[in-house]
Amino acid sequence: MHKILIIDDDKDVLFAAEQYLRKNDEDVFTATGGSQGLQILKKESIDCIVLDVLLKGESGFDLCRKIRSFSSVPIVFLTNLSSQEDLKNGFLMGADDYITKPFSLEELYLRIQARIRQYYQIPSRQKILNFFPLQINLDARTIQIQDHRVPLTMSEFDILVLLAQTPEHVYTISEIYQRVWKMPDMNSTHTVQVHIANLRKKLEEAWSDHMFIQTVWGKGYKFVEPPVSA
Repeated sequence: MHKILIIDDDKDVLFAAEQYLRKNDEDVFTATGGSQGLQILKKESIDCIVLDVLLKGESGFDLCRKIRSFSSVPIVFLTNLSSQEDLKNGFLMGADDYITKPFSLEELYLRIQARIRQYYQIPSRQKILNFFPLQINLDARTIQIQDHRVPLTMSEFDILVLLAQTPEHVYTISEIYQRVWKMPDMNSTHTVQVHIANLRKKLEEAWSDHMFIQTVWGKGYKFVEPPVSA
């Protein structure tokens, strides 16, 4: 049994999602606004948050940013928005996944389960990946470039680890989506592209001398090790 927090000001959505998740043996908490949701989150050990983007009074984007200031719990956005810019904003705020309204309750349940599995996944035997100046700590789920710690979302970190564990291997967008999100290929193109763009930006801001993640046009993405200094 997992503890799921749903934050949505649509009471019909809250009721339907709560009933479905409870039938699947989940412990569900509901909130109709950001303040109520934050109170629950700080009292309970929540395993996943389902957050509506278009809350009254405070946007889901802003609430997501607040949550990320003290918690790395998986966040799945519920949204009527589907543009590239809206998805980018959501992932920049720290969301791990999204589902577009109207949605299937079964799909919501599957996405929640996938995010929780991803969050609690067992790290590989190799604890640290070193590609000077980049260091990836698999146990702590952190990365550093020289002495600078680079903050990544859970999905950004998992994409980086996937690519870095097999340098020069080209992964398609579909492969990245299925391995990181652990679900069949659904809405994968925008999701993966936005995460890759955000990840590249963060890495470049910390170290502009080398592009760690490169595009292989018509195929996908690969991790490229920095050249060894003479």
